[in-house]
Amino acid sequence: MQRTYLKFKKVFPFWKNVYKARVNKIAQVLKNAGLSNQKAKNLKLVLRKIKDDWDTLSLSKLKDFNDKELENYLLTLPGIGLKSARCIMMYSFGRKAFPVDSHCFRIIKRLGWIISKSKYTEKVQDSVQKMIPKELRYRLHVNLIQHGRKVCLPYIPHCKECCINVNCNQRLTHLIA
Repeated sequence: MQRTYLKFKKVFPFWKNVYKARVNKIAQVLKNAGLSNQKAKNLKLVLRKIKDDWDTLSLSKLKDFNDKELENYLLTLPGIGLKSARCIMMYSFGRKAFPVDSHCFRIIKRLGWIISKSKYTEKVQDSVQKMIPKELRYRLHVNLIQHGRKVCLPYIPHCKECCINVNCNQRLTHLIA
C-alpha cells in the first residue's frame, strides 16, 4: 500500500493532476492496490463533487465542521463509507474518530470486546468507537493495524508471539485444538 501511495504521489503530485487525468491513467497507477478501476472512478467522482461543492479540490473548508457534520459530508462522497470517512477524519483532520478496519475488527472480536458476525455495519462501527476513550483512539487504531498485520493474522495468528494473548479467545481455541 505504501509503495502504491508513493507512486501515486509521484505521478500525481497535486489533486488538480488527478482531476485532469483520465480514469484509466489513475487506475494504472493504483493497479497494485486492488480494485483499481473502481477506486479510480470513485476518485474522479469525489474530486468532481468536492470541486462542485466548494469550488476547490481541497477539504480544508470543512475544518470548522463539527464531527457529525464532517462525517455526514464525507459519507456523501462516492465510494466513501463509514470506515473511510472516519479514517479521513482521524488522519486528515486530527479528529478523535475510531475507524474499524478488518485488523481492528478481528482483534477486538478475538479479545471479546464485541460479539458480532458482521464486519463493518454502522452499528458495530459506532459501538466500537463509543467504547474507546477519545484520547486512546488514534494510538489504539494504529497499533491494532500493526498488530493485525504482523502477529494477529486472520488465518494463522502467531499467538505465541502475541503480547496480549492472555486476553484472547483465539488463543484458547488454539490451545484446545
